[in-house]
Amino acid sequence: MFYYQVKEINNQVEVLCSSNYKLQKNDVVVIPDYDNEPATARVQKEVPPYKALVSPIEPLEIIDKVEIKEWEAKLKKEVENKVIFKKMQNKINEIKVLEQLEKFAVKDKDMAELLTQYKNHNDSDVENSPQNEIKTEY
Repeated sequence: MFYYQVKEINNQVEVLCSSNYKLQKNDVVVIPDYDNEPATARVQKEVPPYKALVSPIEPLEIIDKVEIKEWEAKLKKEVENKVIFKKMQNKINEIKVLEQLEKFAVKDKDMAELLTQYKNHNDSDVENSPQNEIKTEY
């Protein structure tokens, strides 16, 4: 028998539980709540058997383990895709603004100087970045 301290996901209550199978920290499990209804919880830590057996609190039996690794991987991928998409949008916006600034630079000498300074400043940043290894021609 294994003993665990688990925290209910909805109400953040920590309880002592027992299980016939080995669990890992952050595993999602189903336990009975105070109304004896199923509730989800996350394993916080394993409790040594001697501490669980001398505890004044009777351990609740873990009903089952919920396998969510695929869902967590899918969620992580969605977040990563959103971050990449946001970076692409920012780059598109930067390119559009630079194109506008170049049009103004043709008409105004001061703007042309400022744009040259901006490009020189950014070129030195780009030269020092690890992303500079990819060269693309359009």
